[in-house]
Amino acid sequence: MSKISPKIKREKYPRTRIMLGLLISTSILGGMTLVSSPIFKNAYVFAATSSQTLNPGQTINNQVVYNTADIENGNAWTVAGTATIPAANQPFSTTLISSTKSSAGLALFNGTLDMSQSVSFQGTFTITVAGNPAALYTGNAMDAGDSLGFILTPASNAQITSNLANSTGQNLGVGGLANSVFLGRDLYYNSSIDSNVKGATVNAVTGGQNVICIRQTDATGTLASATNTGADQQYTATTATDAGITTGTYGANTITETMAFSWTPTATNPNGTSTGILTYNLTALTGANAGQTAQLNTTVTLNDSLSLGVVGATGGNFGIMTFQNDGSNFTASKATAPVTVNYIDQSTGQPIASAAASTITATAGDQITINAPTDATAQTGNSYNYNAPTITGYDYVSADPTLTVADGNSATNVINVYYTKHQPINTIKTVTIDKDDTGNILTNTTGYVKLSSNTSSSAPVIINANGDTTTTVTTINIWHKPITNTINITVDKDEAGNSLTDLTGYFLISTSASVTTSSTASNGDITITNTTTRVWHKIQTTTVNQVKNVDETGSSLSDTTGYEQVSKSTAPQEISTGANGDITITNITIVHWKKIVQLPESTMTTNNNQEPIQAVPLLPNQEIPQSAQIVQPTATPITQAKPVSSAVIQASRQVTVSPKKQTPKKKATAQTSQKASSTAKTPESKAIVQSSQAPKTVNPKHSPMTTQQKVIQVVKVETAGTGGAVVGMGIAGGLWLLIQRFLPTGWFAFIIGKRRKKKDEDDKNA
Repeated sequence: MSKISPKIKREKYPRTRIMLGLLISTSILGGMTLVSSPIFKNAYVFAATSSQTLNPGQTINNQVVYNTADIENGNAWTVAGTATIPAANQPFSTTLISSTKSSAGLALFNGTLDMSQSVSFQGTFTITVAGNPAALYTGNAMDAGDSLGFILTPASNAQITSNLANSTGQNLGVGGLANSVFLGRDLYYNSSIDSNVKGATVNAVTGGQNVICIRQTDATGTLASATNTGADQQYTATTATDAGITTGTYGANTITETMAFSWTPTATNPNGTSTGILTYNLTALTGANAGQTAQLNTTVTLNDSLSLGVVGATGGNFGIMTFQNDGSNFTASKATAPVTVNYIDQSTGQPIASAAASTITATAGDQITINAPTDATAQTGNSYNYNAPTITGYDYVSADPTLTVADGNSATNVINVYYTKHQPINTIKTVTIDKDDTGNILTNTTGYVKLSSNTSSSAPVIINANGDTTTTVTTINIWHKPITNTINITVDKDEAGNSLTDLTGYFLISTSASVTTSSTASNGDITITNTTTRVWHKIQTTTVNQVKNVDETGSSLSDTTGYEQVSKSTAPQEISTGANGDITITNITIVHWKKIVQLPESTMTTNNNQEPIQAVPLLPNQEIPQSAQIVQPTATPITQAKPVSSAVIQASRQVTVSPKKQTPKKKATAQTSQKASSTAKTPESKAIVQSSQAPKTVNPKHSPMTTQQKVIQVVKVETAGTGGAVVGMGIAGGLWLLIQRFLPTGWFAFIIGKRRKKKDEDDKNA
């Protein structure tokens, strides 16, 4: 069956075509994404729709056709490079180049063209050389740049944007873009790649020329070029009828012309390309050549989906280049073909009598997929997904694979959907109810731990005309929301690591850093245990008995040699606690000592034989210290006293008497004892004064004898004679020291006193 040409269709169905175009264009514009940025849209955008369910006998039309209204508004275009942004909601126009060197300005239609169908488009272009220094030479608009015209490209937005630098100069706006086409003026002759077009006027100074061409890039983006200067060319080119208007050497020169192209596909290829005839037309609108045209035709193979754009590019020459949509007719339609959907009984291979076939009117290249009745795949772009219908008494089995719609009424545009006889079935409907362990219904179990699950089933329930039933299976899950418990534990141990339960009598010596452990129970509860270990020391109590020796002034003595013990006293207990808690109890006994004093030699006296007699020290409660030593007598008495301590001074004050002339001694009264005690305690300052006085010998008749003197007198008597007196004094002194160490003074005085009393009585009676 032959096709009706687009021209015949427009003549035969003018009203229908206009109405259909308005409806479709309204739908298209509603789904287009319009932006005013230098980012291109290289595919027409349709809103994704949800999957549609077919009905037996249904007809669906998916045809898409552009018309002039879809392209003439500025909202339908996007610009990049030096091109100016078109005014919104106004007829589209833009200035592509504004007197800049090595620049490119592009405007791209937001939709895409299906090149498997016929396409046509045109617009008004202008070229002005005002302000171009090159005009100083010719003043011709041919010197305004490198290229001006249309481009058709399958490149993406990102590719076109990143390729702007490759669009300038000899690249004609498409260099670097794969499988793209330029149609328009080639304003500059680049001898290395351009064809030497017959009849073309080339400015030898500026390189400007009046050439139009159709040039393609290959899969690498390389622009087709001439192999030589002859007729063998890799692209189609010819001269333009309008070479420009010269109004003066320095005046403005402008070219205004209509450019148009059309595409007539001759073959649709299985690899997504179409082969056809591409035609370019140029019509001069100004100057002496106004109304004259030039045309190019070439057979090419193009991608089925291309973007349409206009471009102006410069190199060393530059001027002003503009494009305006002049309201001319724009045709870009997609061929449609009916797609038949049959519903087949798989067991017989025949259509189901109760389900008539459905028809989908689709565009060539569309992807048609029939899914299961319950599928929910949405359609995007030219991929259409439909759900197979539910047919009573039958079950859906499968459908033919996705169909790529072929052009025309191809017998291959058929999709079969297969069914089998339905056998009543019982559908299990599963219901799950989640509750927490307190009975509350849960809609979200995130963070919960399942404790138990219980499942029960209901009786079958008929749900449709096929006799199908449904059994509801209900599962109740019990969940627990895990909680986290934190426990702080203190462990007490002794130094050996043994655990302690009773800390009585222990002292804390260290505490370890807390150690954290974690455990999870079967219900998900987490227990975090912080364990602190304390180490204790068993307190030890030690008693120390300490003796402290002090002299008469209370100063400590490290050596008691030359001292005699006077008394003892007990100091308050000292209790100290060590760093480990151990207790030390110190019992201190203070031993008081007096220094043994040597009597000055001046205190000696002599007996009848002129032998010196050493005064014997008094007992502690008498005036003369008992520690006084007995000194061996010398032949010559010493009359001058030596400096002595206060104790010696005290001793020096004792009165010595001659034993033979001594009068009976009166008993010492209490007053005498008190005076003696007072004398022993005289301050050192008083002793110093007394030391300056010479010791004096007192007549025994005027002074009573002390106990020590009595002892000495007895010894003298017992050792009568001159020699005996000396020996007796030595023996008496030694005996006296022994007696002081081992016998109480009172006993000794008592014995001696008794004997002396008897002697006195004998002398008196004589």
